[in-house]
Parts: sequence; structure tokens; C-alpha cells
Amino acid sequence: MTPEPNRQENPSIAAFPDNADNRFVVVWEDYSTVDAPVIYAKIYSGTEEASGKLTVSSSPCSHRLPSVGTYKDGFVTVWQRDGGNSGC
Repeated sequence: MTPEPNRQENPSIAAFPDNADNRFVVVWEDYSTVDAPVIYAKIYSGTEEASGKLTVSSSPCSHRLPSVGTYKDGFVTVWQRDGGNSGC
């Protein structure tokens, strides 16, 4: 996860199936900028440091508990949405 202040919770990690270069992806909840968590993803490899992070989900609704899976050419992330029927 990133060295940013505030809370970062519920990471999920998955390795890519070919894994020749030891690639894996991490997704997590981040509370550093808003009251509702933002879900981020970052891809790492065994040969280089990860560059940047990808915003997976950002909304006034609470998106929590991300889970990640990989396939040959990418990854898919799912999460739980809290918020009831308040327009979320």
C-alpha cells in the first residue's frame, strides 16, 4: 500500500497467471481524501517498483471490502456498496 497518511484498509492481493515476471495486483480502501472510501489498485512486478495507482471506484457512496482476481491480460475487482437507497 502507499505511504500516505490516514486509513488504508482491507487489501486484496492476486498474482497474474503467467507470473513470469512475478507480477501481482493489490487493491484497497483508502480514506485519505474523503469520508467515503475510494478503492485503489496498484500493479507490482518483481523487477520494478510499481508506478502510480489506479482509481477503481470513487463515489459519494461507501464502496468497501474490495476483492481482486487476475487473468492473462488484466484484473477484475469487485466490492461491496453501502448506502442503501440514498441515490447510491
